[in-house]
Amino acid sequence: MSLRHQLTAAFLLLAFVIQLSIALFVILNMRSLLTTRSFDLLLARNTATMRHYSMKIAELQEAAADCGHDSSSFLAELKRSPHFRRAEVLSGPPPPEPLRLDQQTSELSIILNCTPTKGTATKVVLHTRWLSNLFTDRAGLGESGETYFMTEQGTLLTDSRFTENPGPAPIPAEFEAHWRGRKRDYRGVPVFGVWDAVYLGGTKGIIASEKDVAEVLNPAEDLLTYLLLFLSLVSLVCVPFARFLARNLSWRAEEFAAIQQARNLALIEGQEQERVRIGLELHDDIGQELAALSWRISGTEEPLAQDDVRLVSVRRMAAKIRALSSGLLTSVVSADGLESSLRQLIHENQERARSKGMTLELKIDAAPGTLTGLTSDFKVGIYRITQEAINNMLKHSGATRGRITVSANENGEFHLILEDNGQGLKPQPDAAPRKRPALGMHTIHIRTEALKGKLKIDPATASGGLRIDAHFNLRESMP
Repeated sequence: MSLRHQLTAAFLLLAFVIQLSIALFVILNMRSLLTTRSFDLLLARNTATMRHYSMKIAELQEAAADCGHDSSSFLAELKRSPHFRRAEVLSGPPPPEPLRLDQQTSELSIILNCTPTKGTATKVVLHTRWLSNLFTDRAGLGESGETYFMTEQGTLLTDSRFTENPGPAPIPAEFEAHWRGRKRDYRGVPVFGVWDAVYLGGTKGIIASEKDVAEVLNPAEDLLTYLLLFLSLVSLVCVPFARFLARNLSWRAEEFAAIQQARNLALIEGQEQERVRIGLELHDDIGQELAALSWRISGTEEPLAQDDVRLVSVRRMAAKIRALSSGLLTSVVSADGLESSLRQLIHENQERARSKGMTLELKIDAAPGTLTGLTSDFKVGIYRITQEAINNMLKHSGATRGRITVSANENGEFHLILEDNGQGLKPQPDAAPRKRPALGMHTIHIRTEALKGKLKIDPATASGGLRIDAHFNLRESMP
């Protein structure tokens, strides 16, 4: 995936996360507001119902106890009710309570002290559904809300809007005199409810106002639908905008990468030119001077023995100068081929390695013909990376073994693996200021990037030491 595609995906993902966060914030706040408003309406409805209930019961008690009132019309009205069960003439003194509620039989008894027959009382027995007349006002309850009267055990004493024979309503364990919350009603439907305890004829009952959760939160669901539709349209606008931003940023990133690549190439080219200049000076000037000095010493009137320490030192110095000159001249690498140049490099550094207690190994694991078509720049780059890695091993690793492995296959995959069993790279504490990479590792990074390769550094392997894997695709590294 290209950088432009990655940036586009990142911008779109960011836009999606922002839109989703806005939607969730709005919906959650909307649900909270709707829930609070619903409870306020239910509380107001329940309070109004309780006030109306108290007034009607007081009027009923007053009418039943008022001996100056002719209750015949009142009795006739009660008998016309579909909830009327029977009327009984009482002998003896009337009960002290004009209203009485029998929860077991669902009967409401009203004692009329003044009847057409003076000095007697009449008990009118009604079904508790008669109380439904007190709960007809449904203002603020919507399509699914209702207010009803029930016993402490949850048995409905008033009519249900939804079923003829409602079952008992579940009673919250925390209910005493007042309760508000969410639960399932006698239908098993989730509702928001407000409950208050009341007393009728010495019997405790409950007035409950409830409304379906689905109806309360339905505006939030509708808003979510419209909001998602709106955000989808916004997303369609975000796609070209994200592409525009990604294109601009990728151009800048590519421009910066191109500038950095040009700087790295210029640095490498400058290093190579300097290496060639120094190599030629060593070979043509100092090397020739040492060769002449060796010839003059050996050709004097009293020639020195071949094992004379002075002659040996001069010849050893001349050999080191030739090796150093050979390592600096890229023409040697180009002419001899990569494998031959790497073997020569290992050979030239073997004595230095032994002086530090280290042995250097080279392993070539390449498919036939994969190392013959390499360009001069690629061979020089691999040679310089290996050269820098060997210098780092000898100077800093403290290892006893260093291995260089070159592998290549027919698919164009090329690996240069440099590993040792030394002390590896010391990890930096998180709080420590980040340091610039060492010059040797920086050079390896630059040369790897210049060849369009990828560098993987394992600072501490299982066997200890450092492992560097420079991976190249020859089709990209050698256009």
